[in-house]
Amino acid sequence: RDIITPDVGALAKAGDPRALATAIQDVLGRHFDPHALRRAALPMTWEANARDMIVTYEDVLRRWTHSPHAVAPSYVSSSAS
Repeated sequence: RDIITPDVGALAKAGDPRALATAIQDVLGRHFDPHALRRAALPMTWEANARDMIVTYEDVLRRWTHSPHAVAPSYVSSSAS
């Protein structure tokens, strides 16, 4: 789901200062419905964000460990010391 929608904010292309300035001007010139802002913010709890990160990391690890090209990072020893 989208976190930022036109009802609650604006997005700007990363690394584009002009796009950021335009988005800031746009947001500052608009009126936002406080109820829409609340509805957008309520699901963003620490617990929900932690669950989402765990799911993402588990997916990355699952893909990495099943990849035929997976190589252990240099800080992981391949033999017991």
